[in-house]
Amino acid sequence: MKIYNKIKSKFSPQFKSSVIGIYQCCKVFSYALSDAIHYARYSAVRTPFANESVMSYRIALIYHGIEKGLAMPVIRKNFGEAKVVYLMTFLSIYEKRGYNLKTSVYLSAISALKAYGDYHSDECGRPLVKKVTEFVSRRGIDISNKGAKGGVIAATQTKNLDFKQFDEFFRSRYSLRSYSSRSVTKSLLFDVISTAQKTPSVCNRQSFHAYYTSDPSMAAKILEYQNGNRGFGHQVPALIIITADSRAFFASGERNQCYVDGGLFSMSVLLGLHAAGLGACALNWCVSPSQEKSLKALLRIPVEMRVIMMISCGYPKEDAMVPCSSRRDIGLVASEIKV
Repeated sequence: MKIYNKIKSKFSPQFKSSVIGIYQCCKVFSYALSDAIHYARYSAVRTPFANESVMSYRIALIYHGIEKGLAMPVIRKNFGEAKVVYLMTFLSIYEKRGYNLKTSVYLSAISALKAYGDYHSDECGRPLVKKVTEFVSRRGIDISNKGAKGGVIAATQTKNLDFKQFDEFFRSRYSLRSYSSRSVTKSLLFDVISTAQKTPSVCNRQSFHAYYTSDPSMAAKILEYQNGNRGFGHQVPALIIITADSRAFFASGERNQCYVDGGLFSMSVLLGLHAAGLGACALNWCVSPSQEKSLKALLRIPVEMRVIMMISCGYPKEDAMVPCSSRRDIGLVASEIKV
């Protein structure tokens, strides 16, 4: 130790900072390579027909394209013909493999095809329209009773919440780390996650998945893998792990999309917890690839999933305090686009 301190004292803080910076850069390249290998191996870039999950995400991607076409300000006649043919092909393969025909994705896809056929009903003699109508008809599915909502619906705006109320609600949320001993029910966590499903995602693929526990001992065990809960992690009543499925993505340009979708979903969960009267704290997931692998092995989370973040939650203690967490000047956050 004496020799170490002697060597350490000979170098300036600037030099030591440079060495640390070089070391961190090397780790960045190492972790980036690990991320690239994971995406190449577990995403659907190479295997769009690999299994039921991959095909389900692809079906969602295609049928949502039809929905968008039906929701345009000016709908082009005969739009999306290639997508329609592609979707029927995918659905036929999906069916022949014996996959689940009761999922919301499958039923919504059939519903979207029906909406396409209905819109072009005045052209029922056109080959593709006729083919779509027959395709839907042969399935004999009463979509109206299955909860599927493929196609389009009328746009509505809520009349129960004005912006001032939303502003007050949003600004009243703080990161809470001081929880009471009151238990959090699993059903409440489930309801919050269920509502958060309305979070937008790329092409409506909904790659996000939340793993949750209301067992404080399990929460404490999991938080041993996370680096930002010192001083309160052992007293967390409930914990949610936000993940995203790499199998939902099909292109190199989508390699970071799981973090976008997962981040949006995380904020929805946080707001839902706040609305339910729970305090919560968003916990970073800044770990090595090996640490993520260990957590997934412990909890039996599929290897295809990427961990986005964790959220601790519980009822606030009566004397709980939270950081002020003042916001940056708005001029540093918002800029008008000018050409």
